Amino acid sequence: MADDLVLPSVEWEPLSLGLEWKFDLPPLDQAPPDGSTYTKVSLSRDPAGQLLGRAQGERTPGAPILNPAQFRAGELVTPLSELICTTPTGTTATLRDVYLGHATSNMAGESTRTLLPQQATIVFGALDKALNTTRTCSIWCLNGSPSDFPFSLRTKRERVTRYERHRQGFPDRVHELDASGFDLDSIELPPPLCGAKPCAFSKGPQELPIDAELLPAVLEFGWEAPSEEPKLADFEHYLSAIGFVIGRRLIPVGLTLFDDQARQRLHVLRNAWSIDLHKEVRRPSKPPTDISAEPLTTLIPKFVARAAEFGLSDALWLVWLSSSVPMEAALPNLATALESVMTAWFRSTKTKSHAKYLDDQTWTSLSEKPLADLGAALGDRNNADRILRRVKGANNFGVNERFERFFEEIELPVGDVELRAIASRNKAAHGGSFTASKYHSLSNTIMAYRTLFSRVVLKLLDWDSNYIDYSSYGFPTRALNDVAGGPEGDGKAAAL
Repeated sequence: MADDLVLPSVEWEPLSLGLEWKFDLPPLDQAPPDGSTYTKVSLSRDPAGQLLGRAQGERTPGAPILNPAQFRAGELVTPLSELICTTPTGTTATLRDVYLGHATSNMAGESTRTLLPQQATIVFGALDKALNTTRTCSIWCLNGSPSDFPFSLRTKRERVTRYERHRQGFPDRVHELDASGFDLDSIELPPPLCGAKPCAFSKGPQELPIDAELLPAVLEFGWEAPSEEPKLADFEHYLSAIGFVIGRRLIPVGLTLFDDQARQRLHVLRNAWSIDLHKEVRRPSKPPTDISAEPLTTLIPKFVARAAEFGLSDALWLVWLSSSVPMEAALPNLATALESVMTAWFRSTKTKSHAKYLDDQTWTSLSEKPLADLGAALGDRNNADRILRRVKGANNFGVNERFERFFEEIELPVGDVELRAIASRNKAAHGGSFTASKYHSLSNTIMAYRTLFSRVVLKLLDWDSNYIDYSSYGFPTRALNDVAGGPEGDGKAAAL
């Protein structure tokens, strides 16, 4: 088997897949009830970004025909850790980390089983050589840049289509069509921790193997970890940082390592994870501040550096989720996002109070004997344990005071709009409903809470410029230390 690859790739072609693996299937953990033997696996991606695949084979003559409904009740799922095929050019291609799901069979003796590739990996050639010859990495995403994104770098593409016709007794016809040109389609970003400058964030070209309405985008950067096998999870904070700055969730669907001749070496595939992908890509972006080179250059590396300490990526997931659920559920998600960041702050080394009136050592020394005396006095009385727990927690700030101290410590002024948004969370979180006449005000409140979350994160990232106030009609920009203006811009909250 050849080690050298003859798999040149031009930009987005890795997403078009279409490979087949022919093999003798290893013994299954649980034999199919119709005696099927699978000999071929195919893997592809549909225009919506979802991975598709199936295993095909033959059913043992005389075996019972499988009833899909009965079989799916047991849902036989068998992992296939490693399948190897040889491409037409003689290169080995290893498929890993896929699963065979439910099966169907028919009277003709054919059997198929659905492939369940939530995520899969293809290695071209030997893994160690693939990693050591890698020079660049591309992360393929959906829900990327809308048409009004401020791209600043041009890409030149030269496409030539050649048509030939040869017919006996007639003149040959040869015609070439040149479709070359420049596209303003990229912008330079700070690199991920394992990458090297430059990192280009680009929208997909016009001709793609994936639906252009899904806003495909790609991050391309030099690869500086040749001995390590990359995982999309390694770039979680980086993708979250970009998503925060551009105001929309980047949805990764693949990662490809290329050698210095633009040949694929390793390809990681993932389904497009979204509640409703088409609705998500149609939503307008809500960046926390005007998108330009300054916030992209400044905020992305700081977000990555502080994401783990303050739980920023997890909190941002809840913000994205709040846009995909009914409005009544949006407020609890936004509140949980903000409260998780606040909790992380009080656990960090940056807080002065740790959300406590006294430090733990002082509180323990002062309360140990009184608590013991109180426990002895309560004895076996009803709810004695609950009373003790409340007294033991008396050193902790209450909910409202936690918010007050948090905003004070991060030096973020808040006004009536922010405080009313925080208070409105309670009704929604405890199952309260809103009449149709209140939906407009509820929408305003959700926008105010979203704005407050963005202001908090901008403060944690040491941003000292403007923010976009989505609580006000027209979405004006304000200085970060100016409180939200509310619907009319007069500092008054929407009435819920």
